Amino acid sequence: PTVQQEAAGQAEEGQMVASVSGGNRYIALNTQEAPFDDINVRKAVVAQADRTALRNTRGGELVGAVATHFLMPGMPGFEEAGGIEGGGQDYISSLTGDPEVAANYMREAGYDSGQCEGDCRITLVGDGASPDKETTEVFVGAVEELGFEVDVRNVARDVMYTRFCNVPDQMPNVCPSVGWLKDFQDPQSILQATFSGDAIVTSNNTNWPLLDDPEINRAMNDAVVLDDPDERAQTWGEIDQMLVDQAPAVPYVWDNQINIRSADVAGVINLFNANWDLAFTSLE
Repeated sequence: PTVQQEAAGQAEEGQMVASVSGGNRYIALNTQEAPFDDINVRKAVVAQADRTALRNTRGGELVGAVATHFLMPGMPGFEEAGGIEGGGQDYISSLTGDPEVAANYMREAGYDSGQCEGDCRITLVGDGASPDKETTEVFVGAVEELGFEVDVRNVARDVMYTRFCNVPDQMPNVCPSVGWLKDFQDPQSILQATFSGDAIVTSNNTNWPLLDDPEINRAMNDAVVLDDPDERAQTWGEIDQMLVDQAPAVPYVWDNQINIRSADVAGVINLFNANWDLAFTSLE
């Protein structure tokens, strides 16, 4: 949030409204190349990350809740995926990171010391502008504690996507500055383009972890055609947890949209785009 937004929120009760935007942010781990082709290494990184600190680089509680999975509040399937608390996996349960759990997963991956041994260099390409630059710094500090040496390259946001993170052949080990905003109020719009193996393309790719899990692919293909709202929410919620089980990324915030109104305006939020709905907003 900006200083102006914070001041507006303090000046008049209810003058500033933080609404769930329908977006998430996460740090994508390249699942097709070492070391993150090993699920235990990915789980170790998720466990090590202080997701509250990652969220706080963007402004703290006002900008959104710390994410425990990928579907956000208000989205069908969110509660079925565990709600705010998530599914309870040990590597994502602590919002501030758990080095002991992280070390255990590194041992499961074959690193007896609980830290990376041997070739520990990983590549990272992120957005060089604030606050993404600060988010990257927090993440790099966390993985360095696991023994990794991080080759950081911060570039302009468009370059990050068009030359690196959206191009599988040029994909670094880590894309820390990615996230997704719903196209419509359905969990398919959040999970399919970003995690289905069928969505991986040679350019303009949005499956940044390059996750291609046959079981998840089948589950998504089956879920697409479901038309019962309750069954659809339950199924996509289960898919969300299947994704967390694979640890392809570090989810750290469900974004809020911050809107400001005058004290004499009766503002109504449009649940589709999280902005003021001018069809129903009025003067008091």
